[in-house]
Amino acid sequence: MRICLVAASSRPYDIKIVRDFSAALQEIGYNSIWLSSPLSDKKLDAFAIHNSISIFVRINRLPPAEERKSKYKHISWFQDVFPTTNANIANLQDGDLAVTLGANLGLKIPDKFYAGSMTTYVNPEEFKLLPTKNDHTYDFNLIGFIPRILKQHPQYSDVFVEPLNIIKIKLLTYLSHAAKKLAKGEIYLPKKEGILSLLNFKNFLSICHDEQLPLNKEKYSDFEGYLMRLSNKHHELVRGTLNIQEFEKKIRDDVETDELFNDDLIDFIVREMPRYLDRVFIARELLQVSKNFVIAGQNWKNYGLFKNNAIGEIGYPKSLELFRNSKITLQNNNHGLGIHSRTLSCMATGGFVFSHSSPRDYDAGGLKTAFEPGVHYGEFTEANIKSEANRWLQDDIRRLKVAENAKKKVLNEFTWKQGAIHFAKCCQL
Repeated sequence: MRICLVAASSRPYDIKIVRDFSAALQEIGYNSIWLSSPLSDKKLDAFAIHNSISIFVRINRLPPAEERKSKYKHISWFQDVFPTTNANIANLQDGDLAVTLGANLGLKIPDKFYAGSMTTYVNPEEFKLLPTKNDHTYDFNLIGFIPRILKQHPQYSDVFVEPLNIIKIKLLTYLSHAAKKLAKGEIYLPKKEGILSLLNFKNFLSICHDEQLPLNKEKYSDFEGYLMRLSNKHHELVRGTLNIQEFEKKIRDDVETDELFNDDLIDFIVREMPRYLDRVFIARELLQVSKNFVIAGQNWKNYGLFKNNAIGEIGYPKSLELFRNSKITLQNNNHGLGIHSRTLSCMATGGFVFSHSSPRDYDAGGLKTAFEPGVHYGEFTEANIKSEANRWLQDDIRRLKVAENAKKKVLNEFTWKQGAIHFAKCCQL
């Protein structure tokens, strides 16, 4: 039996996951290889034949519908999902399996294909090389991208970008959408109505010739404002209760016309908008506690409120440095799955994690299945985030003790070797 792990993308983070996971499988006796970039559905069968692959493990991908001459087994490991992910579940064949980061991702996987939950893990060797004492230069850090949203609900008006940046972002959004279509080999000839509804291009053109700035926000980006209002209405802020099936139904039941909502927009409003709402709320609240706050990830610089704190996208080594050099690392998860890569990596550096509570904390992938608030991390709710952040910020002795507890637990119980053993058991390798 030969196992091939396929990265979700060619990004360093995704490559690191399959590399560490593959090494752990080899350590416990399995013949495992890994690929540093996704392998398309059409190439799987030929690759399996040429390289004697028995099992493919692909992250965030379901198997193709094509017949398999090589008779390989496909295991899907879902760490993140969109509503449209469910469209290909029918491709699962006898012997295929799916595992998820936790129990609440909202996939409609039949029981006979579901092998259970598997979190990510850490490579303990890389943390042995870090300095033993952390340098707490910053009060807070928050790592994670947010999407580009231009017209917002009134309660988010302070987040707005500057008018001239809006024009630039409109163009970049349009070009990015076109580039993705072309990269997939699709001929990109959008209908005029599609451009007008998605990008509100009429307003964009009028803005280009409007000498009176700042913009008249009442007439600008009405469609994007509509998306914001829908998400804001149905999303439970920093509660970790997102279920993509339930959320999509609420959105569709509330729209004025379903014609506006193609697959791309449904995926965006159901997965990306809740992420935006939670992360913007956390960042805005804690900027009121301390301006000594570093925000990393795509698009933060495009928002006026955050531009002075944003440092752009960073790689894994830089993220470890930021965890070590911050008193508090802010975390959130829309699905309520607090045990994920950033949380574990922060803890392994000796950093202090500050995360919201969730009714799913005791479900598979939830923080409280392995960690205890006040012992291994700090906990907050929408109502007390500022007071709790202030309390932990001032209590150096207790905060450092909690961080040390978490570090020991992660390095002892969440290594990739332990993950490989768990994976082999739940997938019956």
